[in-house]
Amino acid sequence: MSLLNRQQFTSFAPKAILNTLPALEAAIIAYPQLADKEVLDDWLGQMHVESAGFSTMVENLNYSVDSLIALFSRARISLADAQHFGRIDKVVNGKKVVVRQANQSAIANLIYGGAWGKEHLGNTEPGDGWKYRGSGFKQITGRYNTEKSGFTPDELRGDVFKSALAAAQFFVSRGCIGPAKAGDIREVTRLINGGQNGYDDRVARTVAARKVIL
Repeated sequence: MSLLNRQQFTSFAPKAILNTLPALEAAIIAYPQLADKEVLDDWLGQMHVESAGFSTMVENLNYSVDSLIALFSRARISLADAQHFGRIDKVVNGKKVVVRQANQSAIANLIYGGAWGKEHLGNTEPGDGWKYRGSGFKQITGRYNTEKSGFTPDELRGDVFKSALAAAQFFVSRGCIGPAKAGDIREVTRLINGGQNGYDDRVARTVAARKVIL
């Protein structure tokens, strides 16, 4: 059963991973609450932003030093650690050149570990920050949320069907259905993201998703 317009989806997510469309349709069938058009556009729009247009199923932690300092509190990553592990760029002949890549595993273990990671993500073991970094179309993060999805991190990163199912499960379990039906994209964003990161893009993608729904 076709639930989404293939041609419109290609325009909506031109860089989508192979088999993303049937995976999303399978997830909608598994979670029929999503089939409501007022809900489905929110789900597609939010997941589009989370996964860079359904083009990735693993979190990119290639943060620059400045980004680490700006985005995360000193309780999560110290100034010294940000400077030691963050990416360093410089401009050469008018072009940005990467001088040093970020140490993504170290960054993950810092920003998703420690007391904050234990309280907010259920990360209790050394290395959990990296192991349970954002995975799947939802970028599900942390031991608690990953285990709740019913899939392993490797499954979320390597199987589009399981990734889509986990994204649906997260959306439903977080209580997004009601706000989505009410057209409250800001509240859906809060439930999905924990804040309002990328809010304008989430609104734009939610609106664009309406063309995809049959």
